[in-house]
Amino acid sequence: MLHASTAAAPAARVGYAIFDAERRLQYASATFSALLGAHPPATLLSDILPLFAGVDAPLQAVANSDLPRWHLRAVAHPPGADAPSRYLELTLFPHLQPGSLFLTVRDVTWEIAIEQRAIQERNELRLLQTALAAHTPALTDLRQRAEMENSEHTLFQALLTGDLRSPLTALTSYIHWLLAAEAHPLHPDQRQALEKMQSYAAEIAASVDDMINVERVERGLLSLPMGPFDLASVAERAHAASLPLAQAAGVHLHLSLHPLPGAFGLASLLYEALIELLRNAILFNRPGGEVHLRARPAGTEMLIEVADTGPGIPAAVQSRLFRPFQRGDSASARSRRGGLGLFLVRMIVEAHGGALHLHSEEGKGATFTIRLPGGADPTPAP
Repeated sequence: MLHASTAAAPAARVGYAIFDAERRLQYASATFSALLGAHPPATLLSDILPLFAGVDAPLQAVANSDLPRWHLRAVAHPPGADAPSRYLELTLFPHLQPGSLFLTVRDVTWEIAIEQRAIQERNELRLLQTALAAHTPALTDLRQRAEMENSEHTLFQALLTGDLRSPLTALTSYIHWLLAAEAHPLHPDQRQALEKMQSYAAEIAASVDDMINVERVERGLLSLPMGPFDLASVAERAHAASLPLAQAAGVHLHLSLHPLPGAFGLASLLYEALIELLRNAILFNRPGGEVHLRARPAGTEMLIEVADTGPGIPAAVQSRLFRPFQRGDSASARSRRGGLGLFLVRMIVEAHGGALHLHSEEGKGATFTIRLPGGADPTPAP
């Protein structure tokens, strides 16, 4: 009996041979002999037939031109006990002379392996579908409960922000009036207390605005009147606006700008995003630390980096830092605004077709990088 070669083949190889009407070999390609493991090649068709059971009747039909062709797949067992079996496909064609045959042998081991893998995965999928069908009622119940909780959460935000915003507006207005009133001069301690109240009220108002914006984002109601703008100008304004906070915190704030292509979006929102990143970098820094605001082109994109020399952010905190209503630990929570500041920064950046990335190691500071598409006319939008 002839045996297949033991070499594994990731792609099919095809060999062919010609046998006359007496089933004697007239020609065999080297691949044909190699696939069948015959060296020198078999001289009679009967030497090959044992590999392909049930071939006698169709072979005669093809030789008589009763069939245009016929093929069969079979397993060829190698001579070595440890060698893997090979799958071969035999195809018979009538040749030019009456009764003669043209044979092709193709190595289909790789194809069979893929087919068997597909069958296995299909069976596993059916098992999963069966298991899923058994749990469908429970999954439906979970989905309905999640939708109800989400609806209640949205309603809670709407009620909370509505109930807070009006009294906060009145409170901040009243504090401003007391501080500005000349008819009733304030004692220095009174003025200091009112200024603290004004600062706290401003933080609460900012948190309420964040909550309103989150609710709008979740409901798809936050739309941006986009237009071209000068990103370098936005960065300069954010840097200038953050200098007083940096000086008060004893932090050195640096600005580095390269020539930038035009940006497209809403300049005021990008400004707020940079202000939030700079604010975090300053407040969560060390005395005498540094914050760098850098902007440069990178291919068809623009990169804006806010890097600080603070304590860094633990990896466990980084994974949830951009989620709404999440906080880090007290030493490295990068936002004092209920965990909404960085979430909104990311939403603003993504609304401009960009991405926000964070790189940080504990004890080595943090770098927030904004990637924005460039190439727009930098003429400011009205």
